[in-house]
Amino acid sequence: MTENSFFPPGKLLFFSILSTIFFIPIYNSLTSICIGFSVFFLILTLFLDRSVNRPLSAKIPLILFFIFCVLSIFNTTNLPITLKGLKKLALYVLLYFSVIKSLHDEKRIKGFVFILVFSAAIVSVDGLYQLMQGKDWFSGRALMSYPQLDIKRITSSFHQAGSLGIYIGLVLPLALSLFLFYSSRLTKWLLGISICLMLPVLILTYAPGAALGLYAAIIIMAICKRKWWLVALLLVGLIFGFFLLPESLTSWPHGGFFTSIAGRINMWKTALKIIQVHPFIGSGLHSFSINYENFCLPGQPHCGAGAPYAHNMYLQMAAEIGLLGLGVFIWILAFTFKKLFNIFKSASSTSFMKALSLGLTAGMAAYLTHGILESSIYTSQGALLFWTMLGLSHGLISLMTLQKIKV
Repeated sequence: MTENSFFPPGKLLFFSILSTIFFIPIYNSLTSICIGFSVFFLILTLFLDRSVNRPLSAKIPLILFFIFCVLSIFNTTNLPITLKGLKKLALYVLLYFSVIKSLHDEKRIKGFVFILVFSAAIVSVDGLYQLMQGKDWFSGRALMSYPQLDIKRITSSFHQAGSLGIYIGLVLPLALSLFLFYSSRLTKWLLGISICLMLPVLILTYAPGAALGLYAAIIIMAICKRKWWLVALLLVGLIFGFFLLPESLTSWPHGGFFTSIAGRINMWKTALKIIQVHPFIGSGLHSFSINYENFCLPGQPHCGAGAPYAHNMYLQMAAEIGLLGLGVFIWILAFTFKKLFNIFKSASSTSFMKALSLGLTAGMAAYLTHGILESSIYTSQGALLFWTMLGLSHGLISLMTLQKIKV
């Protein structure tokens, strides 16, 4: 059965994916419903629609990653929590496959990217509304207030300002790459407006990881395109940021940014202790908070109150699924970056594909850089965003492979 038939499972899968990425930052309940439809239509498409046979780009490392997550069961301190983590991971992987299966041509990829940027722009408008009104429009969430630092952080529809920073920090470089290196006049205007909305919201999250991620993304784009004026723009931004941000954040050594990083380093010491106990296959998927309570010392951040995350996704991953699992995760990332860069360099790629591959590289780099200071992939929306964008990246790689473009 093909997509031109009366019942087009491939089209329904694609629209369910578009709905999923639109609602990821807005409503968790609607996101869950859309993911359910995506998985259902994925299964239906695999049985009924043989028109598009997509090669799986990273089959071996993905299988190994899932295996190491399963193996962590043997050392877990809380089996129900680890089983719940495996259930979530299985859902993320199915979403990843759904994205790949739904993106079989350039038109669909453009539609995917449009909805992604459009949703980020709406969330940014909501964040600016929250700044002016005190509460966001979607969920009625108040600004995160820090009286001791004299700041209020934008969260928009997210629970935490850091989560909003993770989301905008990934989408913004993608929009910036398309704005600078590919777009018609109308598209350039739309992308420019979206960027102008996202940038101040990213800044007003006051998330140091988001800033570091954006710097990394801009440096990558500058090197790949040899646009050194981007580096100059980055330096200007650093200088202005130093003078415009509140002194309560930037003063050395007691500014909020520096004390926050010092607190994170203190948490990382405990994470390293957990890794030492079971270095190879970890201490159980999603069990970090329990193990942190068992190993932390009085006076360390969140000790006795529960630390849900390590504020470093690499240390948390190593603690939960071991150094071998972390190594496989890095293998997946290395594969993805290599293939995206090959698409960027390929003379056969369209200008859109080149700009998209560069934007995905920069956006994923921003996400991973942010992960040094946050457990990006361990928040619900952060995980959904990662696996969706990985699916987009591997869908692009698969499409180029089908078109006989060497990647």
